[in-house]
Amino acid sequence: LINSCSNTYVAVGSEIGNMFGFNTDMASMIALCVLVGGIVGSIILGHLLESTNAHKPILVLICFMSMLSSVLICQLYDHDSKDMLAFSFAHFLFGFFVISVVIVAYDLGVKQLNPLGESISPTVLNMSASAGSFVMTQLATFFLEMDNKEGALYALWSMPIQCGTAFLICFTFEVKFDRGNDHDKNKSNIADVMNI
Repeated sequence: LINSCSNTYVAVGSEIGNMFGFNTDMASMIALCVLVGGIVGSIILGHLLESTNAHKPILVLICFMSMLSSVLICQLYDHDSKDMLAFSFAHFLFGFFVISVVIVAYDLGVKQLNPLGESISPTVLNMSASAGSFVMTQLATFFLEMDNKEGALYALWSMPIQCGTAFLICFTFEVKFDRGNDHDKNKSNIADVMNI
């Protein structure tokens, strides 16, 4: 849901910006903020995941903050704001969490599907994200065909709904794998291979 939310926003974001009077430079700045936020978030949350192995709390945090940042973006558009600092911050925050979900979800998926191959989890996640992106992009396009700000706001408000749904699912989701000593097991496996 989170991944398809970001894919949908990438697909229709420039059209939404045009309806609210954003020029190409402003749209480029917003896109850059999302990208930079995603890079920074992937590094920080990836390191946090590696050091704590706390998949569920990090995933719940990502979903919750994705919902909050998408609400902030919707509010800025809703009030017809042209404050680039506020837009930049909101989109940096959005990118920080929405793009970072891929790292956590792939790692969790690999552990959940153990002992199946590691290629299965990314494949399933990509397929579900693609299907979700297709459905949500079609819905957003339907709203944008109204050719007014109200339709654009309907398309925008689908983002917090998706992120909120993901938050509720992650909050009730039970992590089944043993989180205890994954790193120690990996280190011992590497040590065994090195001794051979």
